[in-house]
Amino acid sequence: SEEEIRKAITLIPESEKKDLPLLERALAASLYKQAEGLRSQGKTQEAAGAFLKVYNTVPGTDIAPVALYDAGVLYEQVKEWDKAIETYEILYQKYPGSQYAFNAAVQWAEILERDNEYIKAAGVYEKAAGLAADKSLKEEASYKALTMYEKSGNLNELYNNYYKSYERF
Repeated sequence: SEEEIRKAITLIPESEKKDLPLLERALAASLYKQAEGLRSQGKTQEAAGAFLKVYNTVPGTDIAPVALYDAGVLYEQVKEWDKAIETYEILYQKYPGSQYAFNAAVQWAEILERDNEYIKAAGVYEKAAGLAADKSLKEEASYKALTMYEKSGNLNELYNNYYKSYERF
């Protein structure tokens, strides 16, 4: 159980800390399962908070990025846009190499776009382009950034980024 794992972590002497990552991963898995349980019960708000707790409790595990992503998605479902953005931003900043970072950045940008914050959305789409694993995703995110600059009416940024995108491809 979560409490037993926490207790085991505190009892490990400094000289034996090599076992700590394994125990932290077990704790992360336990917390993640609890969050999944809340999600399956339809307790979306509570589940989002529980997924965020995984990151807050054991940020060094490989489960933390997916937990952050799941929290962001659930915050979007309950229309807590600021919390969703905050969660996606943490994921982008702390785990840029994660398989979830690109999608988190795109979803973050889409929220900003929906709120007509086109300049901010453009910047986040550019971040997403920098994370894209393949050329088509990179092109798509770059195009969205250009579209946001166009919608903003900021022609200087549109032209500057058009040329940057042109040079990239």
